Amino acid sequence: MAMMFPRIASSEEPRLQRRACKFFLRGGFTLVEVTLALGLTTFAVMAVVGLLPVGLGGLRQAAEDTVRAQIIKEMDARLGMADSSTLFATTPGNSAPLQAWFNHDGQLLRSGTDPSARFRVVTTQQAPQFPGSANANAAADSLRVFQIQIEDLRTQATNKAVLHVANSGH
Repeated sequence: MAMMFPRIASSEEPRLQRRACKFFLRGGFTLVEVTLALGLTTFAVMAVVGLLPVGLGGLRQAAEDTVRAQIIKEMDARLGMADSSTLFATTPGNSAPLQAWFNHDGQLLRSGTDPSARFRVVTTQQAPQFPGSANANAAADSLRVFQIQIEDLRTQATNKAVLHVANSGH
């Protein structure tokens, strides 16, 4: 089916019809236009792909920090409820460490031989420090101090935290 152009009544009719035909018959983009479009698209995609490792690394670190915080919260709850004399020796500085294992979600496991063990937690009791106080020894009976060391079994990275737990009559 042939294209129909409106009839132009003037002396420039053949020239306008040729110009209109060229405009309507031009079917695609030039090689320069295609090359520029591909170059710009490639540049934009490479910028986004280059940012992915940074974003994923930050996401992984945030997830690990969340699990460590959950482990510390779990240990705080267990140590706050427990009688430290049953968990540790009578002298805080000479106590044997308490060990626990957690999986990648921060859930407590029964033993370190569990294949899903991801974190090993070593908890030791320390004597509280009250600098500049004349009644420091009397105040030590009301506070228990625990050092929690969290070791990532995959990366061997270690984080430490110190918990101060009120001694509620234990």
